[in-house]
Amino acid sequence: MHLIEMLRARITGDLSYFQAYLMREDIGRLEQVVAEVPRHADLASFLAVAVKFGWTAEDRRTADISVPLEAVLSAIYTHLQSDPPTPPDDEITRLWMAFDRHRIDRLAGCLARVPSL
Repeated sequence: MHLIEMLRARITGDLSYFQAYLMREDIGRLEQVVAEVPRHADLASFLAVAVKFGWTAEDRRTADISVPLEAVLSAIYTHLQSDPPTPPDDEITRLWMAFDRHRIDRLAGCLARVPSL
């Protein structure tokens, strides 16, 4: 899948240790997602499993990122189940980037903010 290859290519770039580590974890999760798609005849059963692949520590805060996560997982499921693949890879990449921004903002962004006075 194009998204996984794109993330692999970015790891070789100029990333911080944290960014590279998170990206490796994401690649592993996405490989699980791809492997899980053929095991499900419908999107609902796929999502019930795929949202629990450790997107947050022990999945404790997955609910905080569920909307963009489910959007990207739904697009991947639809892409891999359709022939020809739909939506296109660039749509999946766009949804992934939105998910990643949202996740960092919700989960790590609070650690990097300077309190406003």
